[in-house]
Amino acid sequence: MLQANRLFHYKKKPIKRAFIEPENVEPLETATQAIREADLIVIGPGSLYTSILPNLLVKGIAQAVINSKAEKVYITNILTQIGETDYFSDADHIRVIQEHVGEPFITKTLINTEKVPHELLFPDEVAQVVHDAAGISKLGVEAIYHDFLSTEDGLVRHDGEKVATALLNLLPNYKEKE
Repeated sequence: MLQANRLFHYKKKPIKRAFIEPENVEPLETATQAIREADLIVIGPGSLYTSILPNLLVKGIAQAVINSKAEKVYITNILTQIGETDYFSDADHIRVIQEHVGEPFITKTLINTEKVPHELLFPDEVAQVVHDAAGISKLGVEAIYHDFLSTEDGLVRHDGEKVATALLNLLPNYKEKE
């Protein structure tokens, strides 16, 4: 798989479409029920084409998410991914998700504002996801900007506590503890 990703990256051809086989996969009723009852639906962070989209391509799952009255929050990745999201902006991630599902449904997105230290990047392979505020606005998505970065142990990740706090604050009946 790594070799295929490197080959793909070398050719710099973007992925045009993700799909699942068989196409008529049915979700478990417990999964769609949990989505219907959710107070908040969180998507991501994760590999766009190999983690996020396969779940949303199950028609019953996508439809349950779309029909849910809950806020649908996408956690934008901090870094691009070799062979999947090279040169993608935060708006590109959302656009691809909504194109694959067939309609706009993401209501909010969490976007990291902190700069990743240069020494933790691999300039020829991985870059920090570029912010495209105009693109996100054009998609009708509300952006929530904050420092969500963790570089603990020299790894670039989302800070779980910061993300959890931001998500909890989106719940209508949640009051942050002082």
